[in-house]
This record gives sequence, structure tokens and C-alpha cells, in this order.
Amino acid sequence: NHINKAIENLDKNLGQNNKTPSLLEILIEKDKRIAIAMSVDLLLGGTETTSETVASTLFYLASNQRIQSKLREEIFKVIPDKNSMIDRNLLDQCQYLKA
Repeated sequence: NHINKAIENLDKNLGQNNKTPSLLEILIEKDKRIAIAMSVDLLLGGTETTSETVASTLFYLASNQRIQSKLREEIFKVIPDKNSMIDRNLLDQCQYLKA
């Protein structure tokens, strides 16, 4: 388990340097179970938020054909080749997508 390994590494290094301990390091000292629970909540919460945002966006695009078509047209205009690498410069050209 990645979280347990990370906590073990933090636990080993506690107090070995002069920096201020992080919140996770403080929690590890108090109660490892709480530290693990909070780490899992943080990871899963971020995933859930992203998936809900994507699902909502797709729902609204599917519900509004005019907006979906306009967005699709802009994307194909800016990124004509489906094998193109999408980078910041290309995305900056998509004004409707940013709106």
C-alpha cells in the first residue's frame, strides 16, 4: 500500500532534520490511523471531485447540442489532427473552451 509506505518513510525521518513538521508528520506522531484515514480521504476526495466535474461537463454538453457543436467545431479548427500533441499553446487558442 502506497500510503502505508509513505507514512513509514515519514515516520522513519521524523525529527531528523530541523524543518517544521508537516501536518501529516504531526498526525503520524499522534495517531497513525488518523493520518492514514486523512490521506485516503484526500486522495479519494480529489478523484471524486474530478470525476464529478467531468461527468457534469459531459452531461451539460450532451444536453445542449448547439454548445456541443460550437465547441467541437472550435476544437477541430485548432487541433485538426487527432494525433496532435495538445499543449498549452493549442488550448490558449480555444476561446470558447476556456469560457
